[in-house]
Amino acid sequence: MSEDTAVDSFRYALNPELVKLYVVAALGWFLVDFSQGGFFIIPNPLLENLVSSVASLFGLALFVGGLVGVVHQVLSDSMQTVR
Repeated sequence: MSEDTAVDSFRYALNPELVKLYVVAALGWFLVDFSQGGFFIIPNPLLENLVSSVASLFGLALFVGGLVGVVHQVLSDSMQTVR
């Protein structure tokens, strides 16, 4: 692999559209991980479980959406290169 190819790959991986999707996926993962510990500021255990479940599902949606967005962006860019 030549140095130019490595630099181009690194530059492509850090373009603004992909960085936004990386941040969304990381935020979703953080939300899922954080919600597993529970929200200790809620005194009612039933309400705490409900809020934790909703936050976990929202985080999972963000994580999966970010990953699907990255894959879609890479595949659509590779298809444009082939044409």
